[in-house]
Amino acid sequence: MNDYTRLVRRLTPKADGDPVVRWRVATVETVETDGTVTVNLGDSVVSAYVLESAVVALGDIVHVAIWEGDLVVLGRVRVW
Repeated sequence: MNDYTRLVRRLTPKADGDPVVRWRVATVETVETDGTVTVNLGDSVVSAYVLESAVVALGDIVHVAIWEGDLVVLGRVRVW
């Protein structure tokens, strides 16, 4: 009898990154025309997608969700 579970595991590789959603605060370093930004997370500078409803500008402090290697800017941090 064949072990199909083992075959499925070999055909579907494990996703990169942490399987838990992490929340970080970052600073926007560049804003691109394709809907992405470059953000400074403090320890690294990376490219991230931006939610269509979020409005960000150069120098904004933003909320970033990180999951399995993908980064999504959720919006600006509200400063009181």
